[in-house]
Amino acid sequence: MLKIKLKLMTFADVILILIILMGAIFSYEYMKKNRADLQAYIYYHNSLTGTYELAKAQIIRINDNCSAEIKAGKIRMLNSNCPDKRCVKQGWSDLVPIICLPNQIVIEVKSNTQKQNLHILH
Repeated sequence: MLKIKLKLMTFADVILILIILMGAIFSYEYMKKNRADLQAYIYYHNSLTGTYELAKAQIIRINDNCSAEIKAGKIRMLNSNCPDKRCVKQGWSDLVPIICLPNQIVIEVKSNTQKQNLHILH
């Protein structure tokens, strides 16, 4: 018969658990703060057609045949008339650009702070 000895946690174990929990809480708050200022930049035929906050749920008409949807801090191509519909099949995104080559549509997600930092570098 196997005997398993249970050892009580030491003081160092408690400190390690507290440090990990604090790190997780700070990481969550940092990510939540950075997600609040995310914006979708929609380009049609290489021209910026609009900038939209990902915090506000909405449906955006890009042209007569294509539209995008923003919900819960993410964006997706809602519909498109392109043959493969890869842009629609890509689904929701908050980091990866959505590209529809036949319609020449590009949707990029950037933060306001990222945009401001790019202007400082130029």
